[in-house]
Amino acid sequence: RGATQRQMRTMWRRYVHYPLYDVPATFLSSFSLFAANFFLFNLYSAREVGFYALAFRLAALPMALLAASMSEVFFQKAARS
Repeated sequence: RGATQRQMRTMWRRYVHYPLYDVPATFLSSFSLFAANFFLFNLYSAREVGFYALAFRLAALPMALLAASMSEVFFQKAARS
């Protein structure tokens, strides 16, 4: 069963300011993950920084998969309680 238009408008009014807090936090979080790449350009060549970025992404992939699956289980259990 879906939400009615009235419920959707109510939720929109209630959470209209949410993007004002979420977007900057998400941007800063993403920037902090990849900021090292920008600073390493001053010390190393583009090829070496590229290899570092690739290795970083490959190392982070298993952690991201694990975190995603754990969060699904957590939210499922949290919804039950």
